Amino acid sequence: MSIKAKELISLMNRWAPPSLAEKWDNPGLQVGSPETIVKRVMIALDVTKENVEYAIKHQVDMIISHHPLIFKPLYGINSEEPKGKLITSLLTNNIVSFAAHTNLDSAEEGVNDALAHVLKLTNCIGFVPVRQEVIYELSLHGYAQNESQLKELFSSFQMLLKHDSYQDMIHYSIKVQEGDINKVKEILIKGEEYIHSFEWHKLAHNGHLYTMGRIGELPHIMDGKDALQYIKNCLKIPVLKYSGNSNKRISKIAILGGSGADFAQMAKNIGADMYITGDVKYHQGQDAAASGLLIVDGGHFYTEHVIVPYLAQRLRREAIAKNWDIEWVEDPVAKDIFEYVI
Repeated sequence: MSIKAKELISLMNRWAPPSLAEKWDNPGLQVGSPETIVKRVMIALDVTKENVEYAIKHQVDMIISHHPLIFKPLYGINSEEPKGKLITSLLTNNIVSFAAHTNLDSAEEGVNDALAHVLKLTNCIGFVPVRQEVIYELSLHGYAQNESQLKELFSSFQMLLKHDSYQDMIHYSIKVQEGDINKVKEILIKGEEYIHSFEWHKLAHNGHLYTMGRIGELPHIMDGKDALQYIKNCLKIPVLKYSGNSNKRISKIAILGGSGADFAQMAKNIGADMYITGDVKYHQGQDAAASGLLIVDGGHFYTEHVIVPYLAQRLRREAIAKNWDIEWVEDPVAKDIFEYVI
C-alpha cells in the first residue's frame, strides 16, 4: 500500500512528540510537501551533499534525519551557497526532508536507547528530566445501544464504566495522556453518532516522565581500560578520547548521545562510574575527572549515528504491520565530519 509523507510524519511525531524538543530546536518538516507519495525512504544522521546526491540517483522520496537541515532561521535561499544548493536539489527532485532531533533524544526508543542497545547495557533508566506529561480524563456519555461500537473505537484506551450509567445511556471515564489528545479528538469526530456528550478534565497527578540520557550496567564489571576498549569497539570509534582514572573498576555507565558534557555531574551524582557523551570541552573533562568520574568523549557522530539502524529497523517493523509498500535505506555514505592523523 502506497502512503504519503504526512503519514510517516504523523508516525514519527507519535514516537517522538515535537513537544519534547528544546525551545531552540527546529524538528519536523524541513523541505517538501507532506502530500508526496513515498516509496523509498532514507534514514540518516544528517542531510548532506553526499546523501542527497545518493538520494537523487537512487530515487529516494524522503529523508528522515536526526539533525535538522534548517537549524537556524533562513532569510533567503541562495542556490549557489551550500545550504541553498541542498534545499534546491531536494525541491527540484521532489524529495521530502523531515527531522526528529532533541525530541528523539528524549523519546522512548530514541537516540539514547539506541546507544544503550549497542553497548548492551541492562537495567537502564533515564537521568536527565525533560518533560512530564499531563494526564486528562475524558468523561464520555454514549448511547447504550452503541456500547460495542464505542469499545471498538476506544480499544487502545482503558475504559472505566461509571456507576451513574443507566438504561439508555452509558458513562465511561477514559484516561488520556497528553500526547494522545489529538488521536482521541479524531476518534470523537469519527464516532460522533454514538456519543451523546463528553467533557475533558485535567487530572492532578502527572503522567509519563520523559528523560534524556540513560544509566545502566555493563554486561559484566570491567577494568577501566577494558571498558574503554569495549566502548571503542562497540561504537567503531577510530580514536577514543577520555579524561579520568582508567584504572578504576567500571560497572555503571551513564550515556547521553551528542553533546551532553553539561550533565557530567548529574551522571556522577546518580552513581555512574563512567559517562559517555560527545563534544566534551577541556575544562568539562578536567572537572569530571577531578570529581572521580571517568568521562569519555565518543564524538558527536559515533554517539548518535547508532539511531540510524535502530530507527530503520523500527520503521521496517511498523511498515510490515501496516502493509506499507516502502523500501528503507540506511544512509550508505555517512561518515564523521572529523578525520584523524594517527
